[in-house]
Amino acid sequence: MNARNLRTTLTFVMIIVGCVSYAQGLKNNGAFIRGSTGSYLSFQGGGDMVIDNTWPGRLELDNMRVDFTGSGQYHLTLKDDSYLTVNGHLILADSLLLPASSGGMASLITRGTVTGNLACVEQYLTQDRWHLVSSPLSNALSGVYSGIYLKYFKEPDSTWNYIVATNIPLTAGKGYAAWSASGMTGNATVRFKGTLNTGDISPAITYNPGAGMGDGWNLIGNPYPSGLEWNTSWTRSKVDATMYVYDGSQYLTWNCNLGGYGTKGNGDIPSTQGFWIKANASGPSITIPNSERIHSPQSFYKHGESREDLNNLLTFKVEGNGYSDVTIMGFHPQATDSFDSDYDAYKIFGIYDAPQLYSIIPGYDLSVNIMCRVHHRRTVLVGLKVGAEKQYRLTMTGQVNMSVGYRVFLEDLLQPLANLTELKLNSPFFFQARPQDEPERFLVHFIDMFIDDPLPPDAGPEALVYAWEKNVYIWIPGEDNSRPEAIVYDMLGHPVASGFITTGTLNKLPVREKSGNYVVIIRNSHYICPHKVFIR
Repeated sequence: MNARNLRTTLTFVMIIVGCVSYAQGLKNNGAFIRGSTGSYLSFQGGGDMVIDNTWPGRLELDNMRVDFTGSGQYHLTLKDDSYLTVNGHLILADSLLLPASSGGMASLITRGTVTGNLACVEQYLTQDRWHLVSSPLSNALSGVYSGIYLKYFKEPDSTWNYIVATNIPLTAGKGYAAWSASGMTGNATVRFKGTLNTGDISPAITYNPGAGMGDGWNLIGNPYPSGLEWNTSWTRSKVDATMYVYDGSQYLTWNCNLGGYGTKGNGDIPSTQGFWIKANASGPSITIPNSERIHSPQSFYKHGESREDLNNLLTFKVEGNGYSDVTIMGFHPQATDSFDSDYDAYKIFGIYDAPQLYSIIPGYDLSVNIMCRVHHRRTVLVGLKVGAEKQYRLTMTGQVNMSVGYRVFLEDLLQPLANLTELKLNSPFFFQARPQDEPERFLVHFIDMFIDDPLPPDAGPEALVYAWEKNVYIWIPGEDNSRPEAIVYDMLGHPVASGFITTGTLNKLPVREKSGNYVVIIRNSHYICPHKVFIR
């Protein structure tokens, strides 16, 4: 290592393998740099220095000091694609720069104390869209967003309030919304200068339910100059298990239970990223744990992503008009069919131009819908809103361990005479949609292929018969081509609907009668099977 170019004083024995130096900087090509416990690595000398380490977890120091000699204004820069972990204490007697660009942000994890107010952390904002943001410093003021629209959300009355003054403290762990207009600042780099946040942070959150109230929605943020993982190690009291991140067009979700799942690709929260949580009862609290800081390649959110490898869950993705959206359905033995704060996620609607796909249960629109186990069948009402009259496609993805014994059928409610479509993994279903269409667009039917019907074996085939609204659905497993007939009778014995059944698929019989109990007779030349249904 060239001591003239890397002007450092090593106060301990440092192991460096596979590292090279270049003009006044340190570049790590992939090996490990570690310091011994209790000692400091000091960055000194009469010139600027750069740390270039693109390998998370491979540059870890115990204690670190930035303290240049001479009268010049020198600084140490951690490049915008680089990572550094200080497991002990950090002393900043001179400047430490953590830059950001459209491609990434420098990531610094501190486990101990931070001394000195000479840190500079950058945050890159893409023009003409809202970003949810948070301050990485303990002493930041609103003036850092000069020329940029900045506002905060008040949960007690569910209002947004603009910050105009430049001397308003940006509270650690609180989230804000920022807009950099093309006619003013354009793509902007915000520079926070001062003392880095470190240690556990507990932002104040509130819960005020009711009309005109915030219903527990709180905008908080990652207060660190590194990534942060949303997981079960967070201390949450009376707070749902899902967090929500805005990507510029859609809201993405991540639930920390069951190993983590959601419409977001993972539980990583980028540095200085704001995000939503929802309190669900009076007296809520949350603590952001310093221990869950991570080096993550996840960029500050300005574009979307989705996770398509969910275990035991199904992801339904709609695409069209240059945008996409996903909704997730799954089953868990501890979940219910109503809203579960431990498993489900609310649907927060994105921009008008982007399609919005969501499950509908009584009283709730859901981005993630985890239900109790399937018993014979389960029908889910799915909503869709679009911002343009276009052709769209719907695709079912995911690892479907849960569907080894199930088949999934899609019913387009705007095409009542069309056949039900069996959804296969990664096989798209194409359809037309308009902004003025009824948003209750689809039914998703989960059918158990192994019917455990209580009828005796000589009474006919195993069959699943049920009703949804004004339709009767019939599933008979197998493909024997027998084409039995189904007849629907009212309680007076009058036939009100009939049709021939195709085995091995889901059949639908419209019944245009008043609500009540009906009897469905399935018959052919060998058997007659009765089933009772209730039609709403």
